[in-house]
Amino acid sequence: MLLQRPERLSASTDHRLFERLVDSDELAFQEIWTRYHQPLTTFALRYVQSRDVAVDIVQDVFIALWERREQLRVHGTLSS
Repeated sequence: MLLQRPERLSASTDHRLFERLVDSDELAFQEIWTRYHQPLTTFALRYVQSRDVAVDIVQDVFIALWERREQLRVHGTLSS
């Protein structure tokens, strides 16, 4: 059973969100998606010149993030 934590997700730091992601916290993953999917799509769009391709790339990144969450280590911020 997934328990809601008393802290507000929007107030979580990137570091804390990442710790929760590593622990398979779906709410943390959702918050990371909410914070970063649009900026990452915009970033990718500058390189691929196609919104559809940029969206696909970002979706692939988030799928990989979830699938490999237990092995990943972030040095710095998630935004970098």
